[in-house]
Amino acid sequence: IIEITRHLFYNEMYIPTNSNLKFDLNISLLILFVLPLLTTFYPFIKFTHNTPVSSMRELSSTHFSVRSRMLFLGFQYVITIYMIVMSLFFVRQLEYMLHSDLGFRTHDVIECKMYVFKGGGTFHAKEKEDLMKEGKIQQANKELVNKRMNESTLFTHWSRIPMPLHQFKPSRYALNQAENGFKPVLRAWMSPRSMELFEFQLLEGRLWNDSIDETFTKNSFKCIINESAKKVFGIKDITRDKLQGEDKSWASSNVPSEYNPPVEIVGVIKDFNVKHLSQSAAPMIIEYFDEKYELITVTASYPHERRAEAIDFLHKLYEEATGSTDFEYKLIEDEIASMYNEDRRVVDIYSLFAKVAILISSLGLLAISLFDIRQRYREIGLRKVNGAQGENIYPLLIKKYLSVLGIASLIAIPLSSGAIILYLEDFAHKAPITPDLFIIGIGATALISLLTIIWQIYKAANVNPAEVIKYE
Repeated sequence: IIEITRHLFYNEMYIPTNSNLKFDLNISLLILFVLPLLTTFYPFIKFTHNTPVSSMRELSSTHFSVRSRMLFLGFQYVITIYMIVMSLFFVRQLEYMLHSDLGFRTHDVIECKMYVFKGGGTFHAKEKEDLMKEGKIQQANKELVNKRMNESTLFTHWSRIPMPLHQFKPSRYALNQAENGFKPVLRAWMSPRSMELFEFQLLEGRLWNDSIDETFTKNSFKCIINESAKKVFGIKDITRDKLQGEDKSWASSNVPSEYNPPVEIVGVIKDFNVKHLSQSAAPMIIEYFDEKYELITVTASYPHERRAEAIDFLHKLYEEATGSTDFEYKLIEDEIASMYNEDRRVVDIYSLFAKVAILISSLGLLAISLFDIRQRYREIGLRKVNGAQGENIYPLLIKKYLSVLGIASLIAIPLSSGAIILYLEDFAHKAPITPDLFIIGIGATALISLLTIIWQIYKAANVNPAEVIKYE
């Protein structure tokens, strides 16, 4: 079945499947011959060594057979409840991560390129005349894009800095050149407009100010940190403590390459997440970047209802500025959602297995109910002869299945709870485990059970006593 539906498995769940004739034949032979051999082995041994009288006596006794079937039914109930609960929780965890507040603006933001380098080679390999020509093209592109973006009323904010999701890179810093070594942090460069666009929340000090922090023309080495960085480095006073980078801070082009002084802390912002929410907020260091040196990227925020207009405007601007038609853009919602593709795949797989478990449970329940209820026709007939009504028969037949379901629920609840807790061990952000998960899981299983056996119970409750007793 999996091989026949392999395109579905690959396209929907990203599970590649390959046909293997030898494997298929071996599995088919196993199911056709070995499985029947195993299932008939015990009855063969038992009845071979039994006397004919004992074997005939056991024909009228079905207690062991019914108990064994109920045991298997209970096992199926446990698996079904477990799979439903796990599927529901995985969906909840995914929705929780997708809609959590990451600490910065994560909606209605678009990023696109507004300049394309044409021709091969590098700048070092080009002739001076080519470089001059390239420089003029870049300047014209930059002036046009800046003019159009500033004039447009479509955008609430815009910047030349890319989205923060892929900006932060690993680095190492120490407090005041401390001897206890450097600690890992995430480091990025941002402009004042970029930080305003993404609505970072200031807790202490200040954010960037172009008139003060133009570090490419002034030899000022400064940074903004997040709460986690302040905690990790044990910073007490940001006006006195400084951070020393292991690598040179590219804060000025007017100093020697080996110059790497401590970095002044000018502000602290609230923690935000740029990685998968299974990870806690990392210590972050943001350094100043002057947008006048950025050419390629445009990032902008817009009112939600004007998304189509914003995309169309940027598309036309790209064609005007570059002369190309291969416009591409990224929406921040899509970029965040892509981080959870693996989690979405887990949800799909568990949902599939939950459906398979429900199907198997229903088939098993149908087989057991057919056998069990048919064995009780004589008892039901005698009860009806003695005045029992349909409403007395229904509880009699359902009670056994509800008892098995109750026992299975007592086993499935701690089993699924433990599995969820184990799954969440490495998650920094966790969706709550609430009773409704188990109520829905048990309720759905109970409903499926009733729907599966209701016809058999109906027939048993309306059986003709005369016909049953005559044949018995």
